[in-house]
Amino acid sequence: MNQTNVERDNAKPIIIFSAAQDTKSESENNQGHEYSIEQLKEHGISFKEVQEVYTYDNGQRGKERSLLVELHGKDDEKLVRALCSTFNQECYLYADDTRQGYLMTNDGTLKQTLGTLKAITEKQAETEDNYTYCPHLEQYFIFE
Repeated sequence: MNQTNVERDNAKPIIIFSAAQDTKSESENNQGHEYSIEQLKEHGISFKEVQEVYTYDNGQRGKERSLLVELHGKDDEKLVRALCSTFNQECYLYADDTRQGYLMTNDGTLKQTLGTLKAITEKQAETEDNYTYCPHLEQYFIFE
């Protein structure tokens, strides 16, 4: 999975999700993250670790370790949705092969259309309410 695949050319659909829960300790959230990685590896599903950054209603920033999964079939998506349910995640980010983004509920229902996945600079990311940082690409992304 390279930058081209994350953005658009010959792209597979992707899901970005997290095992983090506000009610859990950092240690428990790290265990959930590692469990998700183990499950993805066990099932041979391609993924990269990323960081999601978001802004709460009160203006504070939140960050969480997340996983970007390249989907190669419905079984991949079913496993990710099961992991989201395991960790009480209300939604996950989905981008189709054209990089149109959606916020999806765990049953696969559309919650919100987000726009198109777009690469931005670090400076631009600092002005955004929400973004994804992909350390393996040293690149920031938003849906616009």
